[in-house]
Amino acid sequence: MPIIPAGRMATNKHVKGLTGADVDFDQTWNVLEGAFKEIHTKNASALSFEELYRNAYKIVLKKKGEELYNRVARFEESWLGQNVRSDIVKTLSAPLMLADGTGRTLTTQTERRQAGERFLKALKAAWEDHQVCMGMLTDVLMYMDRVYCTDHRQPSIFAKSMGLFRDQILRTPVRTGMHSLLEILTRIILDQIGMDRDGESIDQFLIKSCVYMLEGLYESDQEVEDEKLYLKSFEIDFLESSAAFYREEGERLLKESDAGTYCRHAKRRIDEENDRCRSTLAESTTYKIQKVVEDELIRHKMKGLIEMETGVAHMVHNDRFQDLNLVFDLEARVDPKKPELTKAMQKIITGMGTNINNSAVTASTALPQAPAAADEAAAGADEKEKPKSGSAKTINQQTSAALKWVEDILALKDRFDHIIRISFTSDQTVSTAINRSMADVINTFSRGSEYISLFIDDNMKKGIKNKSESEIDAVLEKSITILRYLADKDIFETYYKKHLCKRLLLGKSQSVDVEKQMISRMKIELGNSFTLKLE
Repeated sequence: MPIIPAGRMATNKHVKGLTGADVDFDQTWNVLEGAFKEIHTKNASALSFEELYRNAYKIVLKKKGEELYNRVARFEESWLGQNVRSDIVKTLSAPLMLADGTGRTLTTQTERRQAGERFLKALKAAWEDHQVCMGMLTDVLMYMDRVYCTDHRQPSIFAKSMGLFRDQILRTPVRTGMHSLLEILTRIILDQIGMDRDGESIDQFLIKSCVYMLEGLYESDQEVEDEKLYLKSFEIDFLESSAAFYREEGERLLKESDAGTYCRHAKRRIDEENDRCRSTLAESTTYKIQKVVEDELIRHKMKGLIEMETGVAHMVHNDRFQDLNLVFDLEARVDPKKPELTKAMQKIITGMGTNINNSAVTASTALPQAPAAADEAAAGADEKEKPKSGSAKTINQQTSAALKWVEDILALKDRFDHIIRISFTSDQTVSTAINRSMADVINTFSRGSEYISLFIDDNMKKGIKNKSESEIDAVLEKSITILRYLADKDIFETYYKKHLCKRLLLGKSQSVDVEKQMISRMKIELGNSFTLKLE
């Protein structure tokens, strides 16, 4: 009789000419059992699968489906426990069965890796053989599955045999008081992943094959989708051990590396874990392990990273724009509001702005330096040239302080605008926070309104002289830019009216047209009521 390969068995519900009236169960079972042994020992080439199917069919017709089902289950249980299991256990060296199950007592990492691979290969082969054999048995027992298992709500014989593999191979302790093969498998895979993280080469395909096995097995024979062994046994341990690994690594790197290197390392680790899920583990783990790395290397370390000696302040002062972008990208991964980076940038700009304000106060209150002896002699040689009065010197000193303060504030704003654009991709949250701090710097300076007006006054009197139209426009824009930050514009209005009147009355303005342009710009920014009297 011709051989019908597994998976190509005839599926007619009723086989012509067969009845269960004359079936001897034990005799028929002996035939089936012998065939099953041949299948498991890879000697199935001489078997007639159609004849085997007929034998199983007749048993079920005789209402012996339950007994057949149980006999097959006991056979598989015995075969797995006595034959398959022992072959796998033989590959385990003593260190793999003791202590933490990873074989860390072996002398070298290479020995550990090789010992683990021997076990993984044996388990992979056993699993694949079991699937092939059970596929062939399923063909023989197709009618039992369709009639008995369906009517009695029993798992198919294939599902039942997968559960037996789980229980007999994976869950049973190697020896009394020792780890189960599932625990050893988990620890070996975790150890191999640890080697991979350290840059060692591992057999990713071999591990992936064992992961497929864990994804194909369930906690119970009901095969509930979210109760896969991979999820319930391996993945939990993987995520916990990974959290511990990255927690320790993050703490160590904060002490040993600079901030820029830390950022690049954290990003690389996230990419590595994503790749590992694709090549070695399950893609369903990608989001979970990504969150673990983000929590341990970014979320819980961001404050420490930013406050490092080489952290954000160092990056700002040394124009490390790319490193700032890395910090921004990292925190954006864990919190769209980027609170730690935002607070740090506000603190930095406030500190730099306070220094500018303090320097302006010092410059405006410093006593004028006494003239040098040579200067006194030159002054005496020309009696007609009278020295400037003390009030004139004070006015010039205040104007100089005002010009420097405005230029320094504008330079500070330009610096941080550049950082916002280049490093923070014009992020609205960070930009708003930085602008708020810039406004605080300007408004906490008591002479801010006066100095802005003096800046405009000096430019209108002499600063715009011989300048092109575009250069004049740039001066006006600078004035408006800093004016926008003023909270109390009434004080500015008072100073501006005073300075404008003097310019016009004394005829010191370089251009009435430019004065009008300035007022027009103020009208746009501040409204008609503000500029009505000026006009």
